[in-house]
Amino acid sequence: MEHFKTGDVVTLKSGGPNMVVDEQGAPGYVRCIWMPEDGKKVEQAFFREAVLKATSDEAPPMGCKG
Repeated sequence: MEHFKTGDVVTLKSGGPNMVVDEQGAPGYVRCIWMPEDGKKVEQAFFREAVLKATSDEAPPMGCKG
């Protein structure tokens, strides 16, 4: 299983937007933040690290579409 650190750019293995790891949660969980397509507000959720994969992309600054 991959272990992610704060600032890593990840996505769900099943697909979806790029997200930034914001903090570590319970063992095996991280909180991710992302900006949805409409750009109206930042979303956040905890995910099991097992369902995430690292991306080679860099996170765009918040409020900017990348």
